[in-house]
Amino acid sequence: MKQITIEISSKDKNKRLDKFLKEYQAIPFALIQKLIRTKDIRVNGARTSCSYLLQEQDIISIKYVVSQMPLTKRKPNENLKNSLSDVVKQRILFMDSYILAIDKPYDIAVQGGNKIKISIDDILPELKFEYDEAPKLVHRLDRHTSGLLILARTKEIAQIIMKLFQEKQIQKKYIALVTGKPKEDSGILKMYIKKNTFGNVEKMSEDSDGKESITEYRVIQNFSDKASLVEFSPITGRMHQIRIHASECLNCPIIGDIKYGGKKSTPPILSNCNKLHLAAIEIFIPNIHGKKYHIECPVPEHIQESIDELTKLFH
Repeated sequence: MKQITIEISSKDKNKRLDKFLKEYQAIPFALIQKLIRTKDIRVNGARTSCSYLLQEQDIISIKYVVSQMPLTKRKPNENLKNSLSDVVKQRILFMDSYILAIDKPYDIAVQGGNKIKISIDDILPELKFEYDEAPKLVHRLDRHTSGLLILARTKEIAQIIMKLFQEKQIQKKYIALVTGKPKEDSGILKMYIKKNTFGNVEKMSEDSDGKESITEYRVIQNFSDKASLVEFSPITGRMHQIRIHASECLNCPIIGDIKYGGKKSTPPILSNCNKLHLAAIEIFIPNIHGKKYHIECPVPEHIQESIDELTKLFH
């Protein structure tokens, strides 16, 4: 089968394979990750992982079926970059010589992909401050999930943090406003989930061939039996994990989550159900060169407005 090849130069050394390829507009990021998993994208002729760190003179091969369009460098609009950069700089929660913590706005993607005009990844060079190198992404939030996003300020720190994530030593907490009232006030949610296609929609669903997903939860506050404020602590890091656990395990979909909750996710008692009511609000990092971190993020405005509205209705 025909294919194209890309040889890695010194300037791209130590970049993740998927992040390197996502810079090319012809291949959406989600498709890149899928094609790496299905062996349609290889490095030096061998199957590899999305997180593989490229080395100088590595040869990436891409099957012809993926590469019929010319590979062109994705160039975000400069006005969009400047605007997002200004917003993010105003939303810095914490910064030291190792990490940068930001409050990611709602509806802003962390990385580029199909139909994404601008992302946090695009403005990393604007967040160097006194450093010569741009900060690095070490984890992701969904586009419609607001809140706490950690950036590593150097490659060395990025490697440390990513290893801590892999070893499940970093703890993250999210809050969500869900419909209904969970039967139990706390517990552990487990499912085997996998991305499947339903008509024209791709989403995670329960599947015995999928990967195990585990989330701890506790109810912070009930608003009668109509809605609940819930804290979620993911043990694993699967795509849309909290959203599917809320909908399928608790039978309490997150407000605004049409994809997993359908009409049930838009209760008529609330005036603003258009936005996903899920946010990353807290992170614990146990050890970066002997330093511990506990960083918190404020509740997003749209979630707080709904909490206030429910409080008036039921208290």
